[in-house]
Order: sequence, then structure tokens, then C-alpha cells
Amino acid sequence: MYKLVKKMSVVLILVLVTVLVSGCNSSSDKASDSAQSKGGDVGFTGKQIGLSFEGEIGFFVDLANTFVETAGSDNSVTVYYSEDDVTKQVSDFENMIAMSFDLIFVSPIEPASMVGCYQQAEAAGIPVVVVTHTTESPELIKGCIYYDNYELGRLAAEILAEAMDYSGSMVIYTVTTSQDILDRSRAAEDVMASYGITVAGTGYGIPISVESYPAYEALLSSNPEITGMWGYSPPCAPAAAAVCEAAGRDDIQIVTIALDDEVSQLIREGKIYGSAGQTGADFVPDMIAAAKKIFDGTWGENGQIIVLEPYKVTKDNVEQYWSFN
Repeated sequence: MYKLVKKMSVVLILVLVTVLVSGCNSSSDKASDSAQSKGGDVGFTGKQIGLSFEGEIGFFVDLANTFVETAGSDNSVTVYYSEDDVTKQVSDFENMIAMSFDLIFVSPIEPASMVGCYQQAEAAGIPVVVVTHTTESPELIKGCIYYDNYELGRLAAEILAEAMDYSGSMVIYTVTTSQDILDRSRAAEDVMASYGITVAGTGYGIPISVESYPAYEALLSSNPEITGMWGYSPPCAPAAAAVCEAAGRDDIQIVTIALDDEVSQLIREGKIYGSAGQTGADFVPDMIAAAKKIFDGTWGENGQIIVLEPYKVTKDNVEQYWSFN
């Protein structure tokens, strides 16, 4: 199991921000950064690597910053944040193909929507690795690096059930954009049923506070008897904590999946009970190792799978997994 505390660099990081110009998408630069930084020997140099992420949230910023630093100044890493806009993610991906990137890592908003992009990349000879998700087209990509989403959901639900003393009722907030993310909430439902805990309601939306806050408000208003809230990603849990604080409901336990600065701080303060641990930085060692094998020709067949193992994070051990400024 790889457990990584977010590292603060002891060297100066040189960041070069460039404007990306391409016929495919000349207006997609707002949330993109092209960066180079100092790092150790990773086994490859002179490569142009693209990172395409669902949104500029703490989890993906942590992943991007750690990858950029680790890849080192001898490689160029360009980061695209799609802000949960599938059209923008497709356009960003086509930009990278047009610019002949050497390797693309992508966390797709809707996995099925990226199949055409994977086909284009394969035709152009550009290897693709999916991170944080599985794929419906393994034959088109080098592989996937992800946590088993059912296991993440199961662990988060076990943490919540423990916090609720294995009784009462709770609510779930999740998304419908991909089956693997829905596996998280399906696991939560299975765990709660096994303990006789009632799932009083389920809200659906995207992982941003502006949408999840009113969803949690509505869930609490409709189900005031609840003592637990489950959220599938970091931006959701702070919204749940804010809703509970505004309502004066410090009896409601909250869990989420993954860590970022805000969630980790709220866990330390006791406003979020815990998380099924994964940080963005957790993905980087396997991403760098995959890149090295792809570039030196030792990766092997398409469709390989690397599954990371989640871990339980609560107030008692959050500092083991996250460093605080």
C-alpha cells in the first residue's frame, strides 16, 4: 500500500506558464498551466506530457503539482482543468493530440465521452493512461491507475457507520456521470443495509460546493432525523459541514472520499469525521513509473490495470497522510 504525505518542496520550483495556441481550442487556456520544475531523475527526459483533469479542485491540484515537481525540469508538463465541462475536456484533449504530446494522462468527466479521443490518440501514436477511473475501451489506452471505487465507497461507509454507532439514518450525495463513481454510493448503500442503517435520501450533482451545498440543505430539510452524511469527493464534504454548522447540527457525522487541504483541515478540527483516504499525490509514483515504462518500451500490452489501496483517515491519524502549513 502506498501512503504518501503531501510533500513541501525544499527546492525552488520554477514554473513557466505559457499560452497554448491551437486550432482545436484557442480559448481553453483559462484553467491550463504549462509548467516545468526541478525534480530528481525519473528515467526520461525531454518529454511533453499532458494532464487532463475534471476540475481545478484541491485533489487534482495536489496531483498536478506533485507530478510537475516529480517529473522535473527536463520534461514539460501541461495541465488542463476542464471544470466539469465534457466539451472542454474533449477540446483540450484534441489540443494535446494536435501538439503531438508524448504522453497523456486523463481523468475523464464522463468516461464514455472520451472514446473518440482515445481513438484519435491511438491513430496519432500518442499513448494514453486513464487515472482515477476505469475505462470502457481498454484496448485503446495503455492502462488505468485508480482506486477500486466500490472499495472506496465501502470503506467510507464503514467509517461513517462507526461514527454513527451503527444505528440511525443517513443521506448520500453522489453523481451519475460514470458507473465507477456510482459504485461508491452503491457500496455505501450495501454497507448501511448490512448494519440496518437507513439511507433516508440521495442527492445527485457535480462535485462543487455551489451545487452540493443546496443539495445537502434539501436532504437535511427533508430528513431532519439523520445523523450521518456521506459525500463521494472532497468538495462535497465541506459543503455538508457548512450546512450542518448553519443548522446547528453538530450531531451529524460526515465522511467523504479522498483528501485535500480543506477536507484534511476539517477532519483535524473534528467537523468532518473522516475519509476513505486517497490523495492526488498518491497517484504520482505509479504515473511516473508508467511513463518510464511507456517511454522505454517495457510497458507491454494495452489495457493494463494498477489498483491502489485506500486507507482510513480520521482526526487521530490525518497528520500521517497530510502535512499542514
